[in-house]
Amino acid sequence: MIQYQDTATGQIWMMEDDYDFSNNPNVPTTLSSIVVPKPSEAHVWNGSGWTLDQLKEDELFNKDLKRQIKELEVQVTERRIREAIMSGDSTFITGIDTQIAALRAQLRA
Repeated sequence: MIQYQDTATGQIWMMEDDYDFSNNPNVPTTLSSIVVPKPSEAHVWNGSGWTLDQLKEDELFNKDLKRQIKELEVQVTERRIREAIMSGDSTFITGIDTQIAALRAQLRA
């Protein structure tokens, strides 16, 4: 298999080594044997190469932070709250809230 990249869209095409695509109307004429790998999911093809889409990068960054926040939030169960109230020791819940606050402070607008 040989990889080709469409220089107009950045899309990767895989062809058999002996495939003759020169007369196939479904194959773009803008294919190149020079393949520029996509650096990250936050990059978009601009017609000549990959450029960073800052909004997409921020979205992906925030998505990971929100996942971490959710993982912390589920640790504060009804039982943990009840135990904190009954014992008067809210150290665990305070610790989780501190971690969540630190993650929220990192969120990008």
